[in-house]
Amino acid sequence: MSDVLTRREKIALKYAEKLGLEPQGLDDAFFAMARDAFSDAELVELSHVIAAGISFERALEVFKPRVCSI
Repeated sequence: MSDVLTRREKIALKYAEKLGLEPQGLDDAFFAMARDAFSDAELVELSHVIAAGISFERALEVFKPRVCSI
């Protein structure tokens, strides 16, 4: 296992990946693990940041070919 990222960073990345690609995989077991590393308030904030990033990426995919060259 890599030491480049902290445990919290690895969990945050796994959360972002699952939220973007496989939200049904975010089960009770995942959140039990996440709560060992993050407080509920931190999970709410992390969820907001991840969701905003995913939404922005999807919006860029819609507008990029039609509106402007980014």
